[in-house]
Amino acid sequence: DGSWYQKVASAIVCGVDGAPANAPAFEGPERPFLSLQRRRPAAAARSSASSRARDLRDGPRRQAPAKAEFGDSLPERALSVAGPEVKAAYQSLLKVIIRPPRATYDEKRLGVADFAIRTAPAGGAHAAAPAATYVHREDLVVPNERGLEVRASVWLPRKAGEAKGPSKPPPCVVYVHGNACNRLGALSLLRPLAVGGMALCALDCAGSGNSGGEFVSLGHYERDDVAAVVDALRKRNLVGRVAVWGRSMGAATAVLYAATRDPD
Repeated sequence: DGSWYQKVASAIVCGVDGAPANAPAFEGPERPFLSLQRRRPAAAARSSASSRARDLRDGPRRQAPAKAEFGDSLPERALSVAGPEVKAAYQSLLKVIIRPPRATYDEKRLGVADFAIRTAPAGGAHAAAPAATYVHREDLVVPNERGLEVRASVWLPRKAGEAKGPSKPPPCVVYVHGNACNRLGALSLLRPLAVGGMALCALDCAGSGNSGGEFVSLGHYERDDVAAVVDALRKRNLVGRVAVWGRSMGAATAVLYAATRDPD
C-alpha cells in the first residue's frame, strides 16, 4: 500500500513549487514535501483477492526462486535469494534515497539581480543617514566532471561609496543544500553575510533542483559539483578565500570536498 514509502518521504524537507493549498505555512523557501500518495488500482486489488481465494481452494503453490539478473548489485543478488518481493522492496527504498522528490522551482524566486540592504548607521540615532550594502547576483551554469549541467548563483556585496568591481575579491561562503532540496535554502544566509562583507554562493547539485542529472550520491559526486563551481568563481576572479557550508547531505559533501578536492 506504499505506507512505508509515505513515512520515509514525509521526513524529506525540500523547496518545491506546487504545494497543496491546505499545506501548513513554513518560513523560508523550504517546506515538507506533501501529497506523496500511492493508491492501489482497483483492478489490482480485485486480482489479489481472486488469487487469495484460489490459494485457499487449491492450496499454496510452490513459487520458483528468484534469479539474480545481470547487472544487479551485490545486495540485490543477495536479496534475490529471499524472493522477488524482498528485492523489489530494496530497490524501491534505494530509489527513495538516490532519486528523492526533485525540488524544482522558478528561478524568479532567487530575487532581483541588484538590490541594497539598509543597515543601522555606525553613529546610531545621531547619524545623518543609514548605511547600505549593495549586492549584485550573477548566475552560473558550469559542467561538472561527468558533463552534467550545474546551476549556481553568487551574490557579491559592495559597501556604499565603493567602486564596482573591487580590486580585492571578497571571501565567499559556498552553501551546499541537503537531499531533495535546492539553492533557495541559502537565501536566509544572504543578509548577514552581505552585511559582513562576504559573498554567498549557492548551487543546485547534479540530480537536484534545476541542474542536470537524474540521481544523487549523498556527497560522493556532489563534491565534484562544488569543485566545478568554485573553479569557475576563481577563474573569473569573483571571490577570494572560500569556505564551504552544507546542510545534511550538503554537510557530507562539504567534508568530502575539503578532504579530497581543496584541502586548503
